[in-house]
Amino acid sequence: CPSASVEGAMGAWIAEKRIAFYAKADFEITVRLFVVEAKLNDGKPVELIRQIRSAKSLGHIPVVVYTNTDDEEAKRACLAAGANKVFPKGPGSKGAEALAAYVATLAPKAG
Repeated sequence: CPSASVEGAMGAWIAEKRIAFYAKADFEITVRLFVVEAKLNDGKPVELIRQIRSAKSLGHIPVVVYTNTDDEEAKRACLAAGANKVFPKGPGSKGAEALAAYVATLAPKAG
């Protein structure tokens, strides 16, 4: 089982490659939300958010961070990079419920 830092780095690398691919794609894809789930202490989520925001075809899409860190500075860095919201996860947090409620506000209205 990979360590959390290796797993986080691989996840960020894969996400970066996917963003680059989708930004150059010649087919239509509808993305309504990016959820960045990562540990924030290595700075990679902040860079990923910046890349999303700088991609012409993706920059308008909401970005939320779902994290178990208590580091307020890291959370502020994500918001400064362009994240719309930061939601806590872990035992005792209400982050999953808050994230689900936020996602519901983004859903297209029927009718």
